[in-house]
Amino acid sequence: MNKFDLQIKLNSIATDCFRNIADYDYISARTLYRNDLIQQAYWYSLQAIEKYLKAILLFNGISILKLSHDLIIALKLVQNIKEIEFTLPADVILFIENINNEGANRYLEYPYGFEKISLIKLDKTIWHIRKYCFYLKGNVKLKNKNVELLRFNLNDIKNKKYIEKPFKYKIFNGELEKILEDKKSIKRNQLIWNNRYYGLKEKNKVFIKHLTATYGTPPHFLDESIFEDIKAFVKFSPEVVKYFKKKV
Repeated sequence: MNKFDLQIKLNSIATDCFRNIADYDYISARTLYRNDLIQQAYWYSLQAIEKYLKAILLFNGISILKLSHDLIIALKLVQNIKEIEFTLPADVILFIENINNEGANRYLEYPYGFEKISLIKLDKTIWHIRKYCFYLKGNVKLKNKNVELLRFNLNDIKNKKYIEKPFKYKIFNGELEKILEDKKSIKRNQLIWNNRYYGLKEKNKVFIKHLTATYGTPPHFLDESIFEDIKAFVKFSPEVVKYFKKKV
């Protein structure tokens, strides 16, 4: 199989199995945040970001075979694709690092802190990553000449008008875009609720009632003997195992 035919197949997988599913993970995370199920929202936030990053890698012909749920590793691989000039604001990178730590803590293996205000940070993060989530390197014929689309697409991504009015940026044939157009969609309501990045009109301010946060420590961190007694029954992440080995 030649490189061109392979990329077509990778693009279809990246679109249907990663970007589209990530769009629904994102809406799921927003729905959970809205209903104060913040711990679960963090996990779906991680899932959405993970799939978008993996989609970008596939759109650029890069294998994701060895990637797991670690967002930092996936992010570094995307940042290393020099052609697409992938950049993120510092606060977005910080949020990704936070979600990478807290979102993966779905079994409460270690002390946790979940905040509803993270929804606003999630919206910004998804918008900045998802802009790159399509095949940027195509070409079109204009006046019998092949014109590369990469520079055109990058200029569009970095256009300042979208920074000022992010809701105007669209991905062709994207699932979020289809949902936004369907005013009868239940999913649309969850997507646009207090969202200044996705919608059909400008929202300069968003206001989220009941800004809740939950913090806690699991039993085996309160009583370290518990860890030793249950480690033969429950599988812990390597980081947690390493932590308790240091304590011995």
